[in-house]
Amino acid sequence: MDSIDPSIAVKATSALEASVKAATEARVTQSKLDRIAPFQDVAKFRAKAHDTREEATKNLESIRSRLKEISASLNEDMSIRSKNLKFSVGESPYRVLVKVLDKESGELIREIPSEAILKVAHNLEALKGIIFDDKY
Repeated sequence: MDSIDPSIAVKATSALEASVKAATEARVTQSKLDRIAPFQDVAKFRAKAHDTREEATKNLESIRSRLKEISASLNEDMSIRSKNLKFSVGESPYRVLVKVLDKESGELIREIPSEAILKVAHNLEALKGIIFDDKY
């Protein structure tokens, strides 16, 4: 009977252990990557949402400034035509509000968007916090 050289058996065992260790490390690394991947997607989504929010803010400010120009022009036109109307643009930070007032009495004739729409928007914002909150 041929006997197995102990040094070859030790080398084979060491190689097998190294192979098993490398495979285990690869599985652990892949597992970590699998756990991190959703967070990377969330980070990309948040970055894109931030960029979109900044662009929307710029657009809102552009719209607000244009509406102020229009309301000034309308106020000038109303004074020429001897109408008792005054147009103004509200200073709400996240909404554009346009008001039409009676110049003499200060009575609100029309508000755009209406108060009802503003309440609905406010309630939707409150619900958004409840719906998308992880802590129920």
